[in-house]
Amino acid sequence: MSEKTKNILIIGTGANASVISQSLIETFNNGDIKYKFCGYIEDKTLSINFDNKNQFITGSITDIQRFIDEDYYFINATEVNSDLRQRMSLIESLNIPVERWVSFIHPLSYIAPNLDMGYGCVVMPYAISQPGTKLGNFCTIMFGAIMGHDNNVGDHCFFDSGSISGAYLTIGNGVYVGINSTIREFLKIGNYSRIGIGSILLKEVADEEVWVGNPAKFYKKS
Repeated sequence: MSEKTKNILIIGTGANASVISQSLIETFNNGDIKYKFCGYIEDKTLSINFDNKNQFITGSITDIQRFIDEDYYFINATEVNSDLRQRMSLIESLNIPVERWVSFIHPLSYIAPNLDMGYGCVVMPYAISQPGTKLGNFCTIMFGAIMGHDNNVGDHCFFDSGSISGAYLTIGNGVYVGINSTIREFLKIGNYSRIGIGSILLKEVADEEVWVGNPAKFYKKS
């Protein structure tokens, strides 16, 4: 007997939500009917509203309990460039049951069989996650990003398109790794830190630090 299709609502209405929704739609239209995209949940304080998507906006975060009662499932796609602690606090405050958070893995990605993934994660097309890595809850690996082996990654981390994360890394909660950046193996990256676009990180990063450049250097506190 085939698995029942889960109706998906995406929390957020910005660019991140848009690209994830299109991947869901494409996957469903290609015959993988595990998940069906049904709309966005709007939160104007945390994301950018795009007028061309208004037809898909189903409601706001004040409607969450109704959506739970109506048997919807959820993906977190609040904007990565907004205040991270605010986003994390919002998601926790919604009290959505763990089993209603979907981990969407695009069929054109590669996930090692022994990768340990938390709930609410998203892995986009052509992303690679190698063996022995542990991903926390609500992590996102964007288009073509590579996650090396034997890494320990916290919650709410975002690895942007084309980024390469080496092996044996310890990555805290709420870390953002920018487009086309590269992280050397055996490093520790602190909570709420950010690695800038195109940066080459060769040194450890403390909590709440922003590093940019090639080689990456400390820029400011986040």
